[in-house]
Amino acid sequence: MDKELIKKGLNKTGFILEYKISNLLCENGWIVINNKYYIDDLKENVREIDLVAYKATKIHDFYVYTTLIVSCKKSNENAWALLSKEPDKSNPNINWSPVHAWSNHKVLDHMLKEPNWKDGYLKTLNSTGCAFISDEPKRHIFAFQEINKKNGAPKNDKNIFNSITTLMKAQAYEKNALPSRKKDHCIYQFNLVSIADTELLRIDFDKKNQNINEIETETYLAAY
Repeated sequence: MDKELIKKGLNKTGFILEYKISNLLCENGWIVINNKYYIDDLKENVREIDLVAYKATKIHDFYVYTTLIVSCKKSNENAWALLSKEPDKSNPNINWSPVHAWSNHKVLDHMLKEPNWKDGYLKTLNSTGCAFISDEPKRHIFAFQEINKKNGAPKNDKNIFNSITTLMKAQAYEKNALPSRKKDHCIYQFNLVSIADTELLRIDFDKKNQNINEIETETYLAAY
């Protein structure tokens, strides 16, 4: 058994990335759950999410939970390309700044059901530097594709699509499980994070051309 070959094999997977992200969160005070299982609501089979992390703070008579649901992917051969266009902020069918929250506190639950609470919440987040949550997408990501790094050939969107839909399904499962799990008064706010150990590209489309930019992060809005 060649242990060095085993190490090289592991380095080709996403497990090293998952380990590093888990440690980074723990070092910054997050409670981390690795490899949490849930039941797929459509196929009724067992699925797995890489990381669920949260911080809890007690305020008055309730707890505030900030929750991260994280997917970790790695690709040695393919870059992740996000295809974008100018966002149409006048489109009534798109909510450009969604907030996913849940509470079993009667007052907070009533506030969450009001139509205008979100504007003040996002404004407060923005003033405290939480742009990751509060910023609207600068571009409208309308598609994505894995692109071979050597020859530029488009592959497919399977890994990117699976990363996103796994996050969405895990969030739905977590929210649906809360009413039966939580007895103390609390409020949860959910954030979905897909982390890819590869080059990330954003291809900006306009009427005449496509401009390719290497980026570190992007906000993707999924309509579902």
